[in-house]
Amino acid sequence: AAMESPHQVATMTVRPHRHPTHMPANMEVEAMKIALIKAPYLQIFGPMRKSAPRYFPLGLGYIAAALQQAGHDVVFLDPEIQGLSHEALVQRLQSENPTLVGIGCATPNFIVAQQLAQQIKHHLDVVTVLGGIHASSVPRDILEHHPEFDVLVVGEGEETIVELAATIASHGLDPLYLCGIKGIGYRHRHEVVLTSRRALRANIDTIPF
Repeated sequence: AAMESPHQVATMTVRPHRHPTHMPANMEVEAMKIALIKAPYLQIFGPMRKSAPRYFPLGLGYIAAALQQAGHDVVFLDPEIQGLSHEALVQRLQSENPTLVGIGCATPNFIVAQQLAQQIKHHLDVVTVLGGIHASSVPRDILEHHPEFDVLVVGEGEETIVELAATIASHGLDPLYLCGIKGIGYRHRHEVVLTSRRALRANIDTIPF
């Protein structure tokens, strides 16, 4: 049997109970300043980076629209397009003073997202949320080894991020309330907690954009 690391954390899966975070449509939610960041990826192309495609991160765009529809103040940052180094990005975040910072990445640029989150955590008192295909594919591994991420969004994020933002605005990272949100992962008392998966949205035309 493989030896267990002294820093290894246990994992568990929970399903919503007792503290649902679903709120009535007419219930006011405290608005927050939220920053969304597209993790840089051009460096993975090495000497071909100048010819690498540049594209708008559609997934993060939908996340931004959902948060704006819920009443939050969203700042969208693409460091490569805006010419921001890691240091300049941190300075921009310090000037914006968000409560929550969401980072989107795929597997090839996860290391860049990790480095960004580490710098952000070092300089700002914020909640860091990771989303994207890598977070959805290996959430346990990320939460076990990367404390710079507070919460992971697993699967489709438009509804999940709105519920998560409302919960953080009212209760912070209180696990009694986080456990009621489908499609997330987080840590509680040195255990990785993965809530039940959120069902795919039947009508994608209802997603704001």
